[in-house]
Amino acid sequence: SSDTQQSIHVRLDPTSRDSQLYSGFIQDEITVIEKRLKFILGSKIEHHDYTGFEIQPNARLLWTPHNNHTLWASVSRAVRTPSRADRETSFYSVAATSLSPPTFITVVENGDFDSEELLSYEIGYRMNPIDKLSFDLSAFYHLTDNMQSSEFVDPFADSFRSTSFTVIPIEHANKESAEIFGFEVLVEWQALEWWKIETSYSYLTMDVDVDADSKSVAGSEGEEELLSNHQFKLSSFVSLPGNFELDTFFRFVDEVAVFDIDGYIEMDMRLGWKPVKELEISLVGRNLLDKSHPEYIDSNFNVPITEVERSVYGKVTWRF
Repeated sequence: SSDTQQSIHVRLDPTSRDSQLYSGFIQDEITVIEKRLKFILGSKIEHHDYTGFEIQPNARLLWTPHNNHTLWASVSRAVRTPSRADRETSFYSVAATSLSPPTFITVVENGDFDSEELLSYEIGYRMNPIDKLSFDLSAFYHLTDNMQSSEFVDPFADSFRSTSFTVIPIEHANKESAEIFGFEVLVEWQALEWWKIETSYSYLTMDVDVDADSKSVAGSEGEEELLSNHQFKLSSFVSLPGNFELDTFFRFVDEVAVFDIDGYIEMDMRLGWKPVKELEISLVGRNLLDKSHPEYIDSNFNVPITEVERSVYGKVTWRF
């Protein structure tokens, strides 16, 4: 149940709404060959006021031909159901006050906005050549449909033009689809009894298509470069005398070309202490190598770039 108040910049229509969401989940785990082959089949079923019934099945196969080797594969469907922000919200944003007359963008509500859909194929392999060393390789191929796009509303200019300002209305619609492929290689090594090392490399690529009848604000050009293609991580976990722990995390993130954001290297650290079994006290530093750095830009509107800053915080955890 929600009850909102209007403002000059943001409006929800209707201002008050009661929504119901019903969901259920069923799953069966079938052992085909004891300790060797397992099949998992299940589905989540939802009913939402906006889109009605949504069925999200998942099938997963796990094969262990040898104690040191495991193969798995899965196929699943998932959806992102619309929120009030997608369907019922209107708001204004300054686009270019330097133009004459000044130009504003207004996002208008679209009661036909539908669920975004994902069909996911995944596969993975794990190998333990020795007790203290393991290798993981996983890959996925995603097909997305009905992705959110920002569309010009016709007629978008002349009807909203005056001598003092111009308003260009756009709406959220489901006019985009994409193919996304990625894989990750992970290595875990218990180098010493008190020291564990993890390292990983991941690759991600995306190809976006726009429907033929789309009047997209941005179009699909360059959207495949919205993500970093390459990431590398190196982590160290050290157990020190006196129940102290020292964890160090390095990461390299590739550039985001379409936003002209350079790749960066960062480091996080954590110093933890367990004076007793139930109590943990830790000091954590994040993004320690730079005062701040950009990671992403909102591509829909002219908003300032928010950079991720260096931070330090303490944490106390008590388990009982």
